[in-house]
Amino acid sequence: MPWCPGCRQEYRAGMAKCADCNVALVADLAAHDGAQRQAAAARLLRVIAPAGTTEALKAGLAQKRIPFQHDPGTGSLLVPLEVADLLEGSLAQVAECERVGDTLHVYGARTDREAELAQEPAWLERPLAELAREPAAAVPGLFAWLSCPQAKKAGAAAERLDQLAAQGVFRVVDVIGWAAAENLRKPLFAWAQRLAAARPAALAEAVADLAVARAGAGALVAVANLLHVVAKLADPAAAARVLPLLDHADPMVRDDADEVLVSLTGRDFGFDAEAEPAVRARAVALWREWFARNG
Repeated sequence: MPWCPGCRQEYRAGMAKCADCNVALVADLAAHDGAQRQAAAARLLRVIAPAGTTEALKAGLAQKRIPFQHDPGTGSLLVPLEVADLLEGSLAQVAECERVGDTLHVYGARTDREAELAQEPAWLERPLAELAREPAAAVPGLFAWLSCPQAKKAGAAAERLDQLAAQGVFRVVDVIGWAAAENLRKPLFAWAQRLAAARPAALAEAVADLAVARAGAGALVAVANLLHVVAKLADPAAAARVLPLLDHADPMVRDDADEVLVSLTGRDFGFDAEAEPAVRARAVALWREWFARNG
């Protein structure tokens, strides 16, 4: 009796096509499935990822005993297409990835999972002198309130952080770097919005320099958060500091950097983070020429 390879329904002799799936019936379902598995095993999924991520993937694939090949020409990994769904599902839990046909692009760690801090009222009530004596606890305690929907409490937390910074208890850029690394986006961006109104001297440039340094270390979640802070601070003086990130290995970093440049300068040279290196280089050259003319 013939079978439908799609819905697995058995048909009577003489039928040639499944009425539901509109596909040709097969005489031996087991043989058909075996042939499909062999065909899938012969096809490969190309995994394109930043260098650091690629090394981590190699270790993970080896641990799971999934065969893979390394393409030295492109730096990508080749794995059997039959494990594509399993691999994509696993990676999607921890990384930003996109599958297009037989290619899986892995862009970096997921940034949509945000850590949260407990909002304890005591940090808004304790004397400032006490907070200054224990900044390691006071800063996170106050930071938690920055994104509070109650404007009065958020403002009180921001004011206390400003006072502690003015006393030299901590450097604002250091706290921004800590919050970016911890992925505390809501309070971080809320604080950046308040700082932008005060326009502290050279802060945006310091944050941009920190983003470049973290990018070199592969801390991509922190880089994305830091670049967002630079954009919120809206200080054009920081724009040139972001320029080196247009040459970063990770396309998401390149794209974020270009968005910051466009936002701070009002210029757009058509940079495409996903384009071939030679195409990107032309747009980067235009950016460099513009900065050379405009200081």
